[in-house]
Order: sequence, then C-alpha cells, then structure tokens
Amino acid sequence: MLFDIAPKTRREDLYDFEHELRELHKSVEHSRLIAILAPRRYGKSSLLKVFLSETKYPHIFLDLRKMVIDYGKASIRAFYECLSDELTEFICKYENIGNKLVEALKHVKGISISGFSISLSWSRRSRANIATLFEKVNEIAEKHDVKVILALDEVQELRNIINVPMLLAYIYDNLRNIVTIITGSEVGLVYDVLKLEDPESPLYGRVVKEIRLRKLSYTEAHEFLKMGFKQLNVEFSKELLDKIISEVDGIIGWLTYYGWFIAQYKAADTGEIRKKAAIQAAVEVKRFLERSRSKERYYNILKAISSGIKRWSDIKRFLEAKEGIEIDDSTFNKLLKMLIKFSFIRKADENYVFNDPLVEYAVKHLL
Repeated sequence: MLFDIAPKTRREDLYDFEHELRELHKSVEHSRLIAILAPRRYGKSSLLKVFLSETKYPHIFLDLRKMVIDYGKASIRAFYECLSDELTEFICKYENIGNKLVEALKHVKGISISGFSISLSWSRRSRANIATLFEKVNEIAEKHDVKVILALDEVQELRNIINVPMLLAYIYDNLRNIVTIITGSEVGLVYDVLKLEDPESPLYGRVVKEIRLRKLSYTEAHEFLKMGFKQLNVEFSKELLDKIISEVDGIIGWLTYYGWFIAQYKAADTGEIRKKAAIQAAVEVKRFLERSRSKERYYNILKAISSGIKRWSDIKRFLEAKEGIEIDDSTFNKLLKMLIKFSFIRKADENYVFNDPLVEYAVKHLL
C-alpha cells in the first residue's frame, strides 16, 4: 500500500525507486561501503528495507533511532543492547550460518550466549570488542562463501558513542565478506561523522558509493497521490492533490502521511492535517535545539528565515538586533553551516531556505 506510513518492505509498495534499488543490488556486488543519503522523509529507510527483503545475502539491520526511542538518548549501553537484539534475530533467521556464529562467539570476552540469544556486555570492565565480533561474522561468512550486509540506519546517531570512522575503516580494509550500508538524514553531519575528507581520518581515501534520494517532481507527486487514493477507493479532486503538493512539496514521507490521514479519517480539510504533521516536525526541531549550546541563536535564525528574512546579511542583522550585540562573521557562518549540516536549511542562490515546508510552518507557527 502506497499510503502505509510505516517504512515499506515490499517493492510493490515503493513508489518510483526502481533506479535506486537497481543501484543498491549492483553496488553490493562491487562496493565495500554504501551510503544512502537524503533529508528526513525522503524514503531512505523504506528503500533500505525493501532492498534487504530482496537481497540473497544475510544481513544485520540496526535502526539506530531505536536507541533514542528506548533509552531517551544514544549511549554505549543502548547501542550494545540494540546490537545484541539484532544479532539474536540474525542467528535465528539464518540458521545455517547462525549456528556456526554462535559457536564462534561462545568464548569471546564480553559476549554471552543463552540458547539462541546473544548478549553483549557494555560495562567498562567486560565490554565486548566490536571489532572481534565482526571478525567472527566475517570468518563464518568467508567459510560459507557468502557476503553479510551490515546496515546502519541513521548512522549519525553513533557519533558520540563509538569511533565510527575507525570501525567502518577496519571492516572496509580487513573484513572482505562484510558490506556496510549506512543511511543518514543529516547529510552534512554524516560526512562530519565519517570524516571522509579529513586526511587524518581512518576512512580517508576509501571509496564510498553514494545513493542520493530526491524529492518527487510535481508530476510524480501528482501521480503518487492518484495511485494511492485509487488503491484505497478514496475519491479525490485535482484541487485536493494540488493543495497537498503546495503544502508539502515533493517529500514522499509527507505525501504519504497526508494520503493516509485523508483515507483513514475521511478528512477533506488539509489544514488540520498540516497542523498535525507540523507538530511532528516541531518535535524534531525542539530536539535539535535542546541538544545545542547555541539554542537561542539557532532558534532566532530559523525564526528569521521562516518570517521571510532569507539573505545572509539580513539574517545576521536580525540576530544581532535580537541579542543587542555584534556577531563576527565567522561565528555566524558556523551557525548557518550547522543548520545546513542538520538538513534544516540550504542555500539557494543568495537566499537561505528550508528543506522542508512543514518544518518552516512549524517554526513559524508552533515554536
């Protein structure tokens, strides 16, 4: 179903990702590290899950947002427990190599085996060594002449927990039967986490296959909505489709949400849907602001842009007026770059604009 708001797992429920799916299937055969990049709600998780449901290779899938959901924040404990759960699922799903992996892990420090359950110790004294764990996975995969896919969804969530470049570089250089796929919503931040352009980074010089997702065009968005409503036998008008697209642009996650909401509640007024969607967007902005040391400055910059102040010099004057002090150009540029890294805004010609119209609406009306 096109209007299923959960991440898709079947190709027939995925709209217009044929090219990206082909790229993923091809890349796994020839690449060691693959990055699926796009802002929020562009379909990264759906693309990855559909691919994993189709590939012939066994995989370990980690949705790293689960750490934040389950524990309130990302932490080493949350990561190890999330990985423990996924390894347990791996050995149960792929019984042949799973049994061999269980045997290989039985005597590894910090790893406990109970039946078909794997538990990784996260305490400082007995913490499981992640590199050793994946060495064992690679050994078993090599003996069975198969690749194992390690999929890290929203990899930027690991940035303050482990040395991501070191781990990925170690797998890249030494564990030839493991292919790593990462996704990231905060595109600039992902590159900061991986440090691909830093000569001192362990990943410097490694080839990363990028698959970037885009918004749907007006025509594609129109067709997507039409197909979705027809699937559910929901009547619609061209005016309704145009109204939805005008509010959410071609962001497939929001198009899906609007379509689902209209079908579920027989809603005809998109204004109510817009407010409910914007509440979700506001939560994401608030989460970013609460974690930041420059909360007020980021808030005021976003407020300025949402109110139509979009040029560099005008935003800077707005911020200075709010604070009653002069702000040097270097400091101001760092603030803008961070908002770009977190995919809230982008530079379009001489203006700074929001990537997501509903984030803009949320900042303007709800924050």
